Amino acid sequence: MSMIINPYVFGAGAPPASFPEIVSHTGVQQLTSATSHTVTLPAGWSAGQLCVIVTVVSAANTTASDPAGWTRVSRYGVGSPALTCDVVWRILQSGDADPVFVSTGSGRRASRLVTFTAGTFNVSSPVIEGATAALGTSGTTLTVNAGTVSQASANYLQMNVLARAGVSTGASVTAYPLASNQGDTTTGQPCAASACFAEFTGGTTPGGSWTVSQSCGYRTPVLLIKPA
Repeated sequence: MSMIINPYVFGAGAPPASFPEIVSHTGVQQLTSATSHTVTLPAGWSAGQLCVIVTVVSAANTTASDPAGWTRVSRYGVGSPALTCDVVWRILQSGDADPVFVSTGSGRRASRLVTFTAGTFNVSSPVIEGATAALGTSGTTLTVNAGTVSQASANYLQMNVLARAGVSTGASVTAYPLASNQGDTTTGQPCAASACFAEFTGGTTPGGSWTVSQSCGYRTPVLLIKPA
């Protein structure tokens, strides 16, 4: 009788980490100018989930106060058209309320919110920035800077974000650099946040291009969600 041996049991290495799993992927909009912005947590969220928020305001160089308990990944600005983009994350806790961003500049806002299944991401350091690329008003195509990340052979989920502002009628995304779980907050306001995702194993973050129907201000963070 033959026997199947699991090589991991005998020290041949650990099994590869699984990919972080998305629970929800939603957009939030604020159609009137204000200095505060509330992002609604998705229905059915639970403690232990990772939540990542990308929020965009149609005002340049604003200083936003992050909600208490949220960790900043980065802040990006584009001067013309005016745009400021903030990226924050938190491992949700029981009793958490909808986070409120308060800034020094008044503007219309859009946010993209993603939650991840508990146990599928690295709790101590779940979100890292892979690369960024920027383009002002010169065209409707934005190429993502691939960049290199030290992920070795781990499986990670890449999140490409497109923050944009400056078009009064809105500008829709017509092509995404990553194919899966695409989302866009555009409904005719001059700022929007879009995102797409893909799973990769180690090495270099892949490049690609966003294509948008109208020229406007852009900023494109590339985030990596690390596996457990």
